[in-house]
Amino acid sequence: MSEQLNQDTGVDISIDSQENKENKQAEGKVEKSFTRDEVNKMIATEKKKAIAEYERLAKMTETERTKERMAQKIRERDKERADFEAEKKAFEIEKMKMQTSKELINRKLPAEFASFLVTDNAETTKQNLDSFEKMFRTSIESAVADKIRGKNPPMTSTTKVDSKSSTLKTKAWNKNK
Repeated sequence: MSEQLNQDTGVDISIDSQENKENKQAEGKVEKSFTRDEVNKMIATEKKKAIAEYERLAKMTETERTKERMAQKIRERDKERADFEAEKKAFEIEKMKMQTSKELINRKLPAEFASFLVTDNAETTKQNLDSFEKMFRTSIESAVADKIRGKNPPMTSTTKVDSKSSTLKTKAWNKNK
């Protein structure tokens, strides 16, 4: 039965036993199963499409059919080309991400930031990397300076500031510099 369905529709349908389904679920291979009604509907839909296409082509002259086949081949070629270009672009971006990760490691920066810095253009990616390095280093230096400086002791009600002695101490301090 399933072999006949495969030949007619091109859809791979297999009927599994309950035990086989449980084994696949245990292995993490979950497949969609179809009811007989769903399969019949799919077959009927494909059959209607095939009949409509056959009737459409039957009404055409040989020249029109040839043009139609050529147009179909061109559409398929264009789709394949577009798929190839998309795959190529994804590969190039992944390659750029790897190079950016290596450069981040060389600059002793966290490589996890590579995906945020990568663009589809090498020059822009380098500019992003340079800008990131400056901002990252500035941020780290600021955080370290804050930690080293520590916190100022809180002013309490027992602490009084004498404006005369404070002014004298400031002048003495500036004089010693």
